[in-house]
Parts: sequence; structure tokens; C-alpha cells
Amino acid sequence: MSYEIDRSEANPVAEYKQMLQRLIELGMENSDKVDRLDGRIGKIEKEVDTMKFDEEVTYEQQQGIDNAISKTIYSILGIGSNPSKWTMHERTENQKYGKLFRRRLRHEVANKGHLAYPYRTTKKGNYTSAIKDIEAWVPRYGIDALKKEADDNARARRIARGQGYDV
Repeated sequence: MSYEIDRSEANPVAEYKQMLQRLIELGMENSDKVDRLDGRIGKIEKEVDTMKFDEEVTYEQQQGIDNAISKTIYSILGIGSNPSKWTMHERTENQKYGKLFRRRLRHEVANKGHLAYPYRTTKKGNYTSAIKDIEAWVPRYGIDALKKEADDNARARRIARGQGYDV
């Protein structure tokens, strides 16, 4: 029994063109699928970045914010950054003005939208901006005006206590 190929009906060029056309179609289908997957992956990456940005700061970052605030206040008040080595004058300066300066700094930086209070609710995406704002902070109306406000508040509390009010 002999097998002979009937070449009269076979058209190898046409078959090759059909196979090539089918491969191109498969490649296009796969290309479209890859493009769709790339789009989905891009979307997921954006969502993950958004979630990271909206995540609240870590405990260490909270401590970093508090330390930056303290250093800024100490620098503005002209006192050392190590409370254990403070002189009596430095302790008095911090007691008289530290609380008001801290409160005002937090308020002014929070108004810029970078710092939340309490610190733990600050978003990680705002952490670097918050630290920069804290380190660059100067009282809006000047250091002397803020010190005067603190002195006036203390004087008003002393008068109120002298009049029997529990302040």
C-alpha cells in the first residue's frame, strides 16, 4: 500500500497564510488580554498607593512629630533641647510659654492640612509635610506677641484665682 500525497489540491502557500493569519489573531487576542491586565494592575497599584497614603502614622512617627515640635519650641524659646540639663531660667521659660507655643504650633500646622490632632490620626502621606511645616514654624504674629499673650493669660488666671474662681 503506498501513500501518495495528492499535490494537485493542496496549496501550501494558502495553508501557510491561513496559519499565519490565525497566529496573528491569537497574538492580537493575547495582546488585548495583556493590555486589560495591565490596566487592572495599574488600577490596583493606584488603590494600594491611596491606601498607604491614607493609613495613619506609626507610633514611631507620632514620636517623631512630638520630638520635632519640642525641638522647634525649644529653639524658638532659646533653651536647650535636653530638659535634664536645663537651667532654672530655661525651665521657667518652658513652663511659662511652652504649652501655648505648642498649642499654637499644632493649630497653625493643622490648618495647613498636614497635621491631625491627636497625632495618631495624621496620615502617612502627610507625615513628611507635617515635619517640614513643624520645623519651619514661626509664630504668626511673632514670638514676643505670643509671649505677651501667655503672660496676659497667666495674669488673668492669677486674678481669677484671687477672686475665688477655680481656674
